[in-house]
Amino acid sequence: MFRKTNFILINEISLSFFLKKSGDYFWVLSISGILFWIANFFGLGNTSDSMLYNEIAEEINSKSFFLVEGFKIKPPVFPLIISVIGEQNMVWLNFLCLLGIQSFGVFWSRRITNRFLRHLFLIIVIFSTPHLLISSFLWTEPLFLFTLLLVFYFLDKFQHTTQLKFLIPAIILIVILPFIRFAGVFLIIPLFVVQLATLKNKKIAFFSFLFLLSLIVVWVCIFNEGFIRRWDRFTYLFFSGKLSHLEFNLYSYSKALSSWFFPYVIEGVFSRLLSVMILLAVIYKASRLYFISRANVLFLAPLLFFVYYFLMMSIFKVEYYAAERYLAIFYFLIMLNLFLQIDIYFKSIESVYFRRGVYFTIIIFAVYNLLRTLKNVYFWYDLRSESSWVEIVGNTQSMIL
Repeated sequence: MFRKTNFILINEISLSFFLKKSGDYFWVLSISGILFWIANFFGLGNTSDSMLYNEIAEEINSKSFFLVEGFKIKPPVFPLIISVIGEQNMVWLNFLCLLGIQSFGVFWSRRITNRFLRHLFLIIVIFSTPHLLISSFLWTEPLFLFTLLLVFYFLDKFQHTTQLKFLIPAIILIVILPFIRFAGVFLIIPLFVVQLATLKNKKIAFFSFLFLLSLIVVWVCIFNEGFIRRWDRFTYLFFSGKLSHLEFNLYSYSKALSSWFFPYVIEGVFSRLLSVMILLAVIYKASRLYFISRANVLFLAPLLFFVYYFLMMSIFKVEYYAAERYLAIFYFLIMLNLFLQIDIYFKSIESVYFRRGVYFTIIIFAVYNLLRTLKNVYFWYDLRSESSWVEIVGNTQSMIL
């Protein structure tokens, strides 16, 4: 009887622990899934990029893989997936990528020690317009972001364990990134250089470098023309000093960045400037934590954000609506760093009134995200229920409110 009672008690404790651990995943993924399927009830949206991916996928099915001309324009991974599972099933890929992204949100939210801040962060993750935006179109961004988060997951594990079984998959995934989006090449160099410089075991660093280099050589030999054309395009502009799009792109990206923090109706010079200042503060503080305090590899993300988008802005002229899409890749990592830094700062705050002021500001921010996302989900559903695909493509610019 005593053993039976103990067995029941242990089971109840185990179940309680499981529910406590998995409860956040349940409500975060459930609400995120509901929002996704409402927005995409009539299928994913299509833009000119989406149509190009479909054309390349058709080309893959009609000729030898290594003779596909489309790979000179777009990287191979995404069209290859379309050719295998079909365009109509890509909504499931986006759905699974979104669930994976949100799962990382729950997983890393546990680094936030302040319980109230942590739950506000999860609300912002659930009601994330950037995440739902990229998941509602036939774009590469959901797959790219999920792969990038996997890289950080394995690097985080390697940082804590120094086991090669975590470093090797991280390196492989880093190499795959530019074959999902060509711009991913801008992440490889800074990410790997920083990891090389901070790795204590130089032998592991050397062999990791050789392994990465060999993979890059193999990939570039197979799909060289697409990379060479883009690399030449960048190096010519950079070394000739003709970064002509930089000023225009600063306006587009700062306007898109402003929408993360402020409603469009009050968007202006002040909101753009304040948003940039918030971002630069996050980058500065995170970089100090990573390089000086040897903090978690997640604090490296804002610096990568800065390098990645400087190079992007130097090459491609981008309108506001496209900048919103491109910035979405780093939304999660920037928000996570922002909340982690606030959490660290809170430990040194003694003023109750200052704490309440910070709480109030973050609550307003969370409410803004919630209302913005609900408005956009309804807008996307309503637009697709009444419009043809041609009209949807034509109205892409008004899809981000």
